[in-house]
Amino acid sequence: MGEGFKVIVNDAGDLVLLSKDGFRKIRFDILRLDPHLSPHMHLEKFINGQWKSFKHRGHKQLYPKGVPKQ
Repeated sequence: MGEGFKVIVNDAGDLVLLSKDGFRKIRFDILRLDPHLSPHMHLEKFINGQWKSFKHRGHKQLYPKGVPKQ
């Protein structure tokens, strides 16, 4: 995220790390999983007024090792 990033807790109580310029974020979906069934995270970039998730190996969600991709 680089120096000067912000740590935010969203309405669900999950952690969001926002870059200093406000265009990149890491979002952890641990407490609110919907529509998924397992804890996961997203790497996102603000493009043309919308947050877009990066895909990793064809998935927008990144799951911890040993956690089912659901």
